Order: sequence, then structure tokens, then C-alpha cells
Amino acid sequence: MESVAEEECRRIFLQLKVCSEEDYRRLPRRDRYVFDLRWFDVEVKNGGIRQVFGNAIGDHWPGVLEALRDIGEDSAAEMMEAACSLFPEGRPSLDQDGRWEQMTEPIIDALIELEDARLDSYYRGDIHPKLLEYWNRHGPGHQDEERGDRASGMADQQTRTTARGGTGDP
Repeated sequence: MESVAEEECRRIFLQLKVCSEEDYRRLPRRDRYVFDLRWFDVEVKNGGIRQVFGNAIGDHWPGVLEALRDIGEDSAAEMMEAACSLFPEGRPSLDQDGRWEQMTEPIIDALIELEDARLDSYYRGDIHPKLLEYWNRHGPGHQDEERGDRASGMADQQTRTTARGGTGDP
């Protein structure tokens, strides 16, 4: 069952008009955080950290990490940093196909160990209250409301998924 904060974040997410990477880049930071962390949370809860890196949200791991840090989800940020450190040079590819090539058996095994050690704690928590608090605090007119300060290929991939019949609703 969703928390009130999770329901509100879902509602905000569904109102975002993201049909392309350009649309994504135009979003204010607070909306990008909702977009990024909504997908991240669904992927983690559905298939763990391996699913995050195996799917389109993994293209956007730097933005996810930034959002987790900025909203104060230190434990989740540390889990994500630990997962990233397992990839060559500590940097997963920003391209899904590239990450698939990087995800050799030793990396997958290490991700499984990380999940075994950290996911129970993640599942007991809820990132949505802090995300919603950040979103409310950084409304229109706030100094951090800039647009287009980072980019990823995730929005385009999610848009293609939606266009192919996916719900587009994490």
C-alpha cells in the first residue's frame, strides 16, 4: 500500500509532460527529481539494484544519485554509490547497452551481495516523504528552480516505452 507521500509523488509524476529528452531537460530540478526517483524506486522495488542498471533508469544514475543526496536520502545514496563503485572505474555507462556489456558475472554477483546486504533497509524505508518535502520547498520562484542543468537519455527511452504500449506510470 502506498503512503500518502508516495501517492502525491505519483500524482505529480503523472502530471509531468515528458515526451522527449528536451522536455525532460526543461523540467525544473524538483520535477526532474520526482521523475528520476519515481522510476528508481519502482525499479528497485521490482527487481533490485540490478534492475536499475539493467533498464533505462540506469542511463540516469548520476541524476538519481544527485536527487537522493539532495533530498537527504543518505542510506539510499550510499547504496547507489556502492553499486556504482562495482562498475569499471566506478562509473556505470550512461548507455543501457554499454551497461549490459559492463555487467559481467563478477559485477552481477557483487550487485547481488550488495542487494542482500542493503535492500531490506531500503524496503523498510520510504523515499517519498523527503522527496515530497523537497518538491514543496523548491516551488516556483525558488533559486534552485533552474532548468536543463543536466541531461540523460532516460526520458527518451521511457517515452519510447510508453509509445510502445507501456503505461509510462511507475
